[in-house]
Amino acid sequence: MTEQALRKQTSARPKGSGRARSRANGGTSTREFILDEATKLFAKLGYDRVTVRDISAATNLSMPTLYHHFGDKEKLYREVESKCYGALRDRLLSALETEGDAEERLRNFVAHMYDALLNDTVFRNIAVRNMLDPSAVNHKFLVSVSMQHVHGGFSQLLNELRPGTGDGIAPMVILSGILGFVLMSPAKRQLGDYPYHQRKDAPLERETFIDFVVSAALNA
Repeated sequence: MTEQALRKQTSARPKGSGRARSRANGGTSTREFILDEATKLFAKLGYDRVTVRDISAATNLSMPTLYHHFGDKEKLYREVESKCYGALRDRLLSALETEGDAEERLRNFVAHMYDALLNDTVFRNIAVRNMLDPSAVNHKFLVSVSMQHVHGGFSQLLNELRPGTGDGIAPMVILSGILGFVLMSPAKRQLGDYPYHQRKDAPLERETFIDFVVSAALNA
């Protein structure tokens, strides 16, 4: 959907639709409802192309109401990032703390990160846009919210497997490798000589990828 079409679609919603959808969604609070709708817009259009007026149209809430809950667009975006990245952080840290030896926890971690990135297209779109964002302030914020915690825990796990492995470049190579592999999904399926280019091959591709990452970590 083009940016113009999306703006037209959101502005055409009937009065009261935001509140009605909020009530229908299990009594979601106004704040959570705003966050959910803003997240979808930021994922589709990016931070710069979304205005407070767009969010107002998408939620059918007045601009003063939005300012009341979040102050301004930048603060709202930080809340969106905190929610998205925080959810992934918590999921990955939980995977690191599951029962089993270091190799089993590594496999569990890789599987959780792979599945989370593959299935959450909204987060993936926001993450890609953020990687291209030159703002050092935003990158520092994202590291403090999520990456620092995950990188630290993952480094400790690699050191359990092989002492010293988690102290070098290996943790970041593996983490970025998982992210890059998932992001390449649309393109690699177009490769005629890629052994898993059919969608039906996805389960086998997933297991093969996890095996490869675990093997690489064990031999790093």
